Amino acid sequence: INLKVRGKDSMKKFEELVAVIHHHLDKPSTSWSIGSFGVIAEFHRDEAEAVVKGETPKGGFLISGKGALRIELEEDVIPVPYEALRRGKNCWLHDVNFCLADDAASMSRRTGLTELGLDGDAMREQDRGSVLFDMGLGVRQVDVCIRTNDPALIETLRGQSGASILEPDSPAMSAIKEASPHRVFLSRLGRLEVFQRIGSTAKGFPTPHGPHTHVLPKLLAHRRTHAATVPVPAGCVPCLAMYPPNPVFDDMGNLRSFDEQDHRSFQDLLARYGDPAMVRLKQGTIDAVRKGESPTADGLGKFERTALRVALRQLHWTDGETGTLTDWQDTFEPAAQDEDAQASGGH
Repeated sequence: INLKVRGKDSMKKFEELVAVIHHHLDKPSTSWSIGSFGVIAEFHRDEAEAVVKGETPKGGFLISGKGALRIELEEDVIPVPYEALRRGKNCWLHDVNFCLADDAASMSRRTGLTELGLDGDAMREQDRGSVLFDMGLGVRQVDVCIRTNDPALIETLRGQSGASILEPDSPAMSAIKEASPHRVFLSRLGRLEVFQRIGSTAKGFPTPHGPHTHVLPKLLAHRRTHAATVPVPAGCVPCLAMYPPNPVFDDMGNLRSFDEQDHRSFQDLLARYGDPAMVRLKQGTIDAVRKGESPTADGLGKFERTALRVALRQLHWTDGETGTLTDWQDTFEPAAQDEDAQASGGH
């Protein structure tokens, strides 16, 4: 990706990108996240769910009874749509990462529990009298916080000021899990608030549908900004992710009838903002299969091979099974590989 073109685009191009954000804020089937490798906050909503919506010149916001999202793009934002393999026959993932240059993306990177004061920027007025604490996870592009007005929890957290909550016997982490306060994730491109309780396998509380968070210490220990299978331009960091509706499965992971419009919509995003080399490779693969050519592809790297395999999976839905497609799939997607899908970090 040409960073100069992507990062220093004209005001018209920026306005076009904001229009994409506006379009998807209006779609209940589009989900969002702010996070890093090992920690993430997600915003989902149902078709019938009541929300307060608004548009701004840099993005907009959504507020539901379960969570809230605010998007504020910077003019040097780099949109990076991509596709990845998903476990299951003829399935794939797609999403759009909104990236900034490393220095521009950096947040506070606190490494100990820190009280930040009242959350005057809370998206609901009723939450602005609650206290915000940075959990001190040291994540480069996200401040991972909790917010509470519970006196007992506040007292416990103040008593652990400066400590790491990732220690196995951390009283702060135990108290947070028990009280289930609001979680607030902040990046240079937005804010995501989760009001729902924290899921707990031990207590039989599944991760709730809708806005929720995950904190995975084993993954956090790698100190990565994103999964290795997610293509991000060198020197850049993802600060916001958008998950348009997938054409073959719903947000619960259930297969659905192929939706041509959802497919075309993401292909348009890919053509406009994606890596031109990957777009060409996919189109070349599609053209070769449609012409009945024999499978061939030499010297493919990890991301190129993924793009080719995604193209074959999509051809199953757009064109139906053919002898040529079967030959290509037998070459690049033998049965043993079909369930060995990459962990993309996508939705």
